[in-house]
Amino acid sequence: MPSIAGLNFRYFYATMQAFRKDLRGATIMNRIAKGYKSGQLQRMALYFGNQTWTGQQGDIDRAVAERGRVLHEEYCEKCHKQAGRFQDKETPPLAGQSIGYLLYQMTDYRTASGGMRQPPLMQERLEKLSDRDLHSLASFYASELAAPPQTTESGRTKPQQ
Repeated sequence: MPSIAGLNFRYFYATMQAFRKDLRGATIMNRIAKGYKSGQLQRMALYFGNQTWTGQQGDIDRAVAERGRVLHEEYCEKCHKQAGRFQDKETPPLAGQSIGYLLYQMTDYRTASGGMRQPPLMQERLEKLSDRDLHSLASFYASELAAPPQTTESGRTKPQQ
């Protein structure tokens, strides 16, 4: 289960619309999203976007997380900036998500299963990574509990003060 408090408005809304239209992998979310109208999904996106981001706590092996940090810098930093804290209308924050959720998502993205189409660069990079690498990346992101930067409704990052 992902943390969704503080998600970018456009990312949340687009994701829920994709579930509603069966454009994302078949999960219970497809059925749930179909029960809401667009205006209701917009209100949900606004509500969750205005919540404070909270990462998920868990036991993390620091050596494994450090290996994940190195992999992140080599394979992921270009899009998932700020150690996975960055978010915009197309990029969710990875920092603070649970290891289990991240592993599930990265495995689906790597194999393109469940209708989870990703940018070609992401698929290419994930295909090069072993299961051990994915676990290291997930451990790294899970260990990054600081809040992601605030974003504007348009998805632009607000300047840090």
